[in-house]
Amino acid sequence: VEQTKGSAILGTSLQMSMTNGVLLPIRIEKFTNANSNLTADNVTKWEESSSMCTNALKRMSYDIRHNSTKIVDVSVEIETVDIEAATQELEQEFSVNFFPVEVKSSERSHDRNNVITRIRSGNPGYIVGEPTLGGMSPHANSSASSVIAHQFKIMDTGVAGRCNTSSPTGSGVGFAYDMFVGCTQSMTRDELKDFCTSDNHPMLANHEIGVDRFLFPKWLQSNQDLLGIFGNADPLDRRQW
Repeated sequence: VEQTKGSAILGTSLQMSMTNGVLLPIRIEKFTNANSNLTADNVTKWEESSSMCTNALKRMSYDIRHNSTKIVDVSVEIETVDIEAATQELEQEFSVNFFPVEVKSSERSHDRNNVITRIRSGNPGYIVGEPTLGGMSPHANSSASSVIAHQFKIMDTGVAGRCNTSSPTGSGVGFAYDMFVGCTQSMTRDELKDFCTSDNHPMLANHEIGVDRFLFPKWLQSNQDLLGIFGNADPLDRRQW
C-alpha cells in the first residue's frame, strides 16, 4: 500500500468529489507498521540489502458512517508489517464497519433493536449466502449482555491440507450454503501413539467436563457456543441466540 498512489482508495481529495459530490474522500484515520507510525515517505518496497519487504499490507479496516439517506464519512485504518524473505505467507485481514449517524428518527433503543452496532445478515430473516451469526458467552448461564456476536466460523483446510496448520476459525459459514472441510495429517506409528496417549501434545486442546478433561485436536476447537436465530440477532437479547 503506497500513500502516494491510489488516491481514490487512500483518501486524497479528488476534483470530482469536491465539485459534484459523486465521490467521497476516504480519510486515513490511522496508518501504522510493526515499528512505528508511518509518514508520507513510507511506501511498500523491497530492501535488497536486507532481503526484506517493508510496509507490506497486513490489515485494512474501513469505518463507514451514514444517516438514513447517504454515506457521510469514510475512514480507514491501515497496518503494515516488514516481511523477511524466508517468510512464505502472510495472513491479511480486511473489514468494513457501518456506523449510523444518530438523528431523532433513528435514536437507539431496545424497541428498534439497534442499541449495538453489529453485523446483520437480514432483518429479521437471514439472507441466503450472508454470514451465519455466531456468538460466544463466558458461561452457559451468563446474562444476555455478555453475548459477543460475530460470524460463525469453522476450521479451514490448512496449508496444503495439513491438519497441524489448520485454523479452527478459518472458514466463515454462509447461511443456507452447505460446507464440507477437512484435512489430513501424516504420522509415523510412534507419532500416532504419542498423539493418542499424550496428555500434553502440541496438536491437542482440552476441555473440562465436570471433573474430567476431554482431549481433542486443536483444529476442532471452537469458542462459539451460540448461533443467531435471526439475521439481526441482538447480542443484548439472549432469547435470540
